[in-house]
Amino acid sequence: GVSGTRGQTVEGLEGFARTAVLLASWLRSGRPKDVKLYSGKIFNVENHLLNGLVNGTSPQSDEYWGDIFDLDQRIVEAADIAIAFWIIKDRVTAKLSKNEIEQILNWLAQTNNKRIYGGNWLLFPVIINCVLLDYQHINTDTLLDNNYKEFKTFHVAHGWFTDGNGGEIDYYNVWQMQYMLFWANEIRPTLDRTFIMSVFNEFSKIYQYFIGPKGIPIYGRSCCYRLAAATPLVAAAIHYPDIWQARARQALNVTWSYFLSNGAIKNGRVTQGYFEDDEDLLENYSGRASPLWSLRSLSLAFYSRENENIWEGVTEKLPVEKSSYDHHFQELGIRVTGDYQSGEISLYPNLKRSFSDQKIAKVFKRMSKIRKFLQYFLKRPLRIENYDVKYRLRKYTSSAPFFKNQN
Repeated sequence: GVSGTRGQTVEGLEGFARTAVLLASWLRSGRPKDVKLYSGKIFNVENHLLNGLVNGTSPQSDEYWGDIFDLDQRIVEAADIAIAFWIIKDRVTAKLSKNEIEQILNWLAQTNNKRIYGGNWLLFPVIINCVLLDYQHINTDTLLDNNYKEFKTFHVAHGWFTDGNGGEIDYYNVWQMQYMLFWANEIRPTLDRTFIMSVFNEFSKIYQYFIGPKGIPIYGRSCCYRLAAATPLVAAAIHYPDIWQARARQALNVTWSYFLSNGAIKNGRVTQGYFEDDEDLLENYSGRASPLWSLRSLSLAFYSRENENIWEGVTEKLPVEKSSYDHHFQELGIRVTGDYQSGEISLYPNLKRSFSDQKIAKVFKRMSKIRKFLQYFLKRPLRIENYDVKYRLRKYTSSAPFFKNQN
């Protein structure tokens, strides 16, 4: 794969952290710790997680993930490390020494009092401090409450958030905010349970219209996380199985089937693009392991046992599989339509904005050969941001993703 701006050590941390929650959920649900790979080798999930946690947080280890600094990508990855560490707490306390547990907790605690970017980043210290408190490591109630309260101010309506003050309402609601709120509620149910539970249900009432067998109307940054599209419905299904279980199963089925059939997995890895590998779709911070956030929908699904919730019962057709629709959500400033005959879903996310179409760059720009040469020579990504095309178009459709309109 291609690298981002974070460096090899952090990309290695990303690779471990972004698979750790899925593997921890696999163990928690009672599935076997020994998994036979296609190569015939046996992969021990428990050993992999425990060894990784110990070695990655030990300054004496060659595999040390490094100290944590202001605005550090390690803060992002530490949240998934903390979740996995919490999920397998019974194995941690049974298999690791007190010094090893303390070492992991101390590394996680480095994230506190570090500067962060705000917006969805506020959820990373929220999760980490939920885990620190659960392990009774240090009293971080004030830090936890302050970060959570600030994040909550970004709530617009019906479980949807902007990504910071004046930020966008985009798919980070899907693969980051709903996901992190799920784990915050699991780890520390006293945090804000009534509100968070309502978020899962209310968000999914709207979001179910975004998903169909022929894809989603993708827009915004980080579209390489696309396989996580069903995450909110899975979260809702775990808490409201009678309402969402059957639709969540269908959402998982159709999103994974759609993207797999379009090249989302290649040689056992999640590709760096929307369909197949496509470097121009990556942000400059995106590296080899970045697309593994795509696994978040499965991380929640495998958190349930094989005879629970998401794995039981029948599937239910999604709205676009039942009939056509045209819904306006005024408080969010969005409109979503679905066509039953074609299966196409269209999104109009800028109803509240006033800007001239003439000022909007409507063509997705790809790197020139010269730019690619400079990127290779300078050894750092020089990908084009394409912000207008990702966020400012009047209409986005499932059948023609924004990058199809290109130079």
